[in-house]
Amino acid sequence: MGQFSRAAANSSGIVSVSYDAFCEVLEIIFSHGGIYEYSRVPAPVVKALRQAKSPGVYFNEYIRPYYTYRKVRD
Repeated sequence: MGQFSRAAANSSGIVSVSYDAFCEVLEIIFSHGGIYEYSRVPAPVVKALRQAKSPGVYFNEYIRPYYTYRKVRD
């Protein structure tokens, strides 16, 4: 497994975003406390999420419907 790069998110619903570029795994910590890992997310999608004016809206439109995930913690 590669190494995650973590960044705080400027969002009311997302606390932070981590990304393992080698494995293409995106980890999101939500403000409700849940942690999810999304598989096979390309780096440009993660970059756009991190730069989005509203990360929550970007997540709901471009990540949630298209990438498989696993719940790490509730």
